[in-house]
Amino acid sequence: MTTVAERSGVAFRFNPFDSAFIADPYPTFRLMRENDPVYKYQTLADDEWILTRHADIRSVLTDRRFGIDNLGARVAQKIPFMPEDAPSLGRLSATLGSWLFFVNPPDHSRLRHVVSRDFTATAITRVRPVAEQFVDGVFASLERDGRFDLMAEIARPLPAVVTAAVLGLQTDRVHDLVSCSEQLFSIFEQPISFNGYRSMASAAETFSSFFEEEFARRAGQPPKNDLLGKLLLGCGKDLTHAELISFSAMLFSVGQETTENYIGNAVLALLQNPAQLERLTADRTRVPAAALELARYDSAVQFITRVPLEDVIISGRKLGRGDRVYLALGAANRDPAAFRSPDTLDIARRETSNLPFGSGIHFCLGSALARLMVEVVLERLIEHPDVEIDLAGVVRRRTIVLRGVRQLPLQLRRQTDHGALA
Repeated sequence: MTTVAERSGVAFRFNPFDSAFIADPYPTFRLMRENDPVYKYQTLADDEWILTRHADIRSVLTDRRFGIDNLGARVAQKIPFMPEDAPSLGRLSATLGSWLFFVNPPDHSRLRHVVSRDFTATAITRVRPVAEQFVDGVFASLERDGRFDLMAEIARPLPAVVTAAVLGLQTDRVHDLVSCSEQLFSIFEQPISFNGYRSMASAAETFSSFFEEEFARRAGQPPKNDLLGKLLLGCGKDLTHAELISFSAMLFSVGQETTENYIGNAVLALLQNPAQLERLTADRTRVPAAALELARYDSAVQFITRVPLEDVIISGRKLGRGDRVYLALGAANRDPAAFRSPDTLDIARRETSNLPFGSGIHFCLGSALARLMVEVVLERLIEHPDVEIDLAGVVRRRTIVLRGVRQLPLQLRRQTDHGALA
């Protein structure tokens, strides 16, 4: 088997924990894509694979010979090693069990059908005013205080506020769930310590209690015309009570982490590309296209996983049944075979791709909602041409599946003694 090192003449072993990779994964992805696009990643567990070409990844995502990696089921496998946590781990596994990420047809089709129409681009326009009002309030504080942290003030709370509006929850009841969402999303960041599983189990308990209380509060009242009201009407017909709780937790929590990082990456990239920012400011009709291009340029979700249901040959390499295959969306979105000058941000790009949101039956349910939030933030950003990044305060996340920043301080450009912007 030839490796990247043998083909390129460069000593290479993929290390996703390397600081340089965390800071900028794209040079590594380029090396892998050009020299070993079906890369055998040897870990202490089974052999695993990393695919980096756009065509290969898109093909796998629509290939019925590949299924999802059921991380919910893998939680239950930890019970023999954590017997004292067996009850809570069992409940955590059940909570994750109805998440669309971890369900194959026919259950996937049944569950997705319950809510798919509520997440179309047309359906979610009703919550745009909620997003606009929230973002307007934060930018008003910028005028007053001269600075704010985009991640703390907009990117982190906005998905919770908007998703609460979609579900029909009171905003003041959901802010405490944001940290629980982050805990549950860490299921994608393998490997996980025992304490990590305990934190996720605690978060699952919080979500379960929250939605049980919400549904009990609505009991005996006329059904509300919101998504939770619709789910309650379908309980017992379209989904079980356990699926109702699990599904509600998924709808609230999954979009939190991905959208948070999508917003942060988009604003960071646009402010670091002033020529593109000027083009967008001159023509705000480009905002929807810019939101999609920014998702491609620096993808919030860098990896997703699939498992071959039978032996599959890709580019002469045999991927065995049950192997774990990592699809590097970040690499695919910078593939020159699919995009002209892929390392360049171009808000007028003609080649478009929804690959940042996946493809096939597991295409991101909340993609239109995430793009709506990014569009609202971009619309407000271009109304403030005097905003700049305080680069000294930027803190990047040290995660692998997700790419983003923890802190992104924005400030008004300082003025000189003559009143001109510095």
